[in-house]
Amino acid sequence: MSRNIGGDNQDLSYRYKMPRLVTKVEGRGNGIKTRLVNVADVGKAVHRDPAYITKYFGCELGAQAKINAKILEYIVNGAHDTSTFDTLLDAFIEKYVLCPKCKLPETDLSVKRGSIFATCNACGDSSQLDAKHRVDTYIIKNPPKEKDRVKVKAKKNVQKREDELAKKAATLSIKGTENEEWATDVSDAAVEARKSEVDDAVASLIQDEEEPDAVEGKFSKIIHDPVLDVPQKYKQIRSLQKAEKMGNIQRTSMLFDTLFSENILTSMAPNAEIVKTFCSDPRTHKTLLASLEALLEEKPKLLPCICDILQGFYEFEFVSEELLLSWFESNKHKYSDPKFHERVKKAAQPFFDWLQDDEEDDEEE
Repeated sequence: MSRNIGGDNQDLSYRYKMPRLVTKVEGRGNGIKTRLVNVADVGKAVHRDPAYITKYFGCELGAQAKINAKILEYIVNGAHDTSTFDTLLDAFIEKYVLCPKCKLPETDLSVKRGSIFATCNACGDSSQLDAKHRVDTYIIKNPPKEKDRVKVKAKKNVQKREDELAKKAATLSIKGTENEEWATDVSDAAVEARKSEVDDAVASLIQDEEEPDAVEGKFSKIIHDPVLDVPQKYKQIRSLQKAEKMGNIQRTSMLFDTLFSENILTSMAPNAEIVKTFCSDPRTHKTLLASLEALLEEKPKLLPCICDILQGFYEFEFVSEELLLSWFESNKHKYSDPKFHERVKKAAQPFFDWLQDDEEDDEEE
């Protein structure tokens, strides 16, 4: 049996499901306890550490929670009905799983500077959670592992692609009366004909996969629409994000490619307003820098222009001075080849010398 993750529990067509929580009361007297038999499966369905759920139950019930993740043991002291846990689980999902904006269970939790943030993969919203519950302290001390979030997303993407290929493969059919002959015809000519038909079908699938992404086409059309002003473009892109379950990081990368892949030096000034509207937080600013580095790696001839490009990023306030300096001083190479990253830093050295000199002059004044 399963139940809906948020939403209306009477809606049988709701796509987000989780197994029903199973509990078992054990012991007696002062040693009585309730074992959460399948809370690990529930946590997997809602993409949350089952320890968070167990701790939340303990805090709400005023009981000690015992967790041994290695053997999947999750226990809350005392005897409690399953219905009680169901009610508490709904409250946990409302607070820590559902997006505050679109109310879909598509959020990832992260901990930054002692605060918990929820980023929605459906509508792109990023919100700071109201840290008033006692379980927040536990989450902050035991933040979600980045690798786990990446694995979840990768698994979703792989499953989605496999489903798409399966649907396409199911639509393939061999028409005509020749098919009926092939059921019994084992001549060399018939075998070769069947092989050719299958090869053509596979080639068709591969070609479909390699076609330009329709989402990118829609995105570009909205951005370059001369009739729409920036707020209207932003509103339409947000609707596209929600429909395509596109996060703000992907949106930023797509925006960079749409505006700057051809001639970045002359494209910054006319597009300054739209970039600042769409990229207004540190995560999107970092994505801009990562996209710039990817562009330089793709077009190394732009390397001599890196100082002019960074000057534009700085003057048009695409990224903050603090983030520029942090990017330059960092030795991490998450999005590019380490050797090429060093080439970029070397080429950009004059700009950062100027930036640091300018900062020192301001301090003296």
